[in-house]
Amino acid sequence: METLSPSADRMGAALRALRETHTAEDGDITVLGAKCLRAVIAQLAADGVSTDDLQPLVDLQTRLDDTWKPQPGPVAMQRDRRHKSAPSPVLLARAPR
Repeated sequence: METLSPSADRMGAALRALRETHTAEDGDITVLGAKCLRAVIAQLAADGVSTDDLQPLVDLQTRLDDTWKPQPGPVAMQRDRRHKSAPSPVLLARAPR
């Protein structure tokens, strides 16, 4: 059995933990990949890899994050419509006096 370096061992443990805690309800497999990429970038930065060398991975992470941002649902959009406007007469009629 091959012995891993402490850095590779920490990275493997982090990736294993992410994989074990990822559930089907979390969404697409891309979500798990983005989380793993974040862990790899953090570990490589902690090991002293330069920012210039990590930039392609950071760019990929940014692109994944932008692609998979949750879109507001119909309820959130409905709330935005009434934001900072006066209460409706129907709502005021329901309010206790």
